[in-house]
Amino acid sequence: MGTCTNTGSTGAVFVEVTADFYGAGDVYLGSETTYVDGGSNVRLSSGSYTNALGSGQTGFFKIYSDIPYASVSYVNYRFNHSSYGYSASYASLAFVQTPIASSDYSGDLELAGQIENRSGAYLTYFTEVCFAALDSSGKVLDVDSTYVTGSTYDYGSGSTDTALEPRAKGSYSNNFSYAPYADYDSYLHAFEWNEVNTSPYGEQDPPFGSWDTPI
Repeated sequence: MGTCTNTGSTGAVFVEVTADFYGAGDVYLGSETTYVDGGSNVRLSSGSYTNALGSGQTGFFKIYSDIPYASVSYVNYRFNHSSYGYSASYASLAFVQTPIASSDYSGDLELAGQIENRSGAYLTYFTEVCFAALDSSGKVLDVDSTYVTGSTYDYGSGSTDTALEPRAKGSYSNNFSYAPYADYDSYLHAFEWNEVNTSPYGEQDPPFGSWDTPI
């Protein structure tokens, strides 16, 4: 688990991180790859949606591996990304209130609250919030995500109850498996979604950015 920052001058999509695991004597044990969450929700020229790390933005990731922890001496990280053109999503999401932190029955962190769709014309669906839970030193304790509990939307090939109508609010609750509540201090987050125009007039000058700095 960790974070990565786009230190370049242009945005990047489909940002990947690969962890190369090594054991004693520099023996290569294997590699695992995952995508990075964070940044801003954007629209590709193909019409699909994804997250982008703009210049200076920070993302976060968690990598799973079957390699025994005790066998690993060190890990090297490699990053890769695509430079497809993209534009800002039209909708804009925000927390209704600061996520409420509490301890679950096992002592792990739970973050809960509401998310608001501040767009006046665009419905969002597959509305998701991604979190990185941090301790007081800024170390990533865990990375997880959850979908909002919203209204039902039929997107053609199926339906989902993760939709937020324009100006609507929905609730979420994210339980972390590897972030003890006692160690929690702050968070990073990002919103991800698909969207559809529900107004004949649309919106102009879409707001860009769904990223907040840690509280």
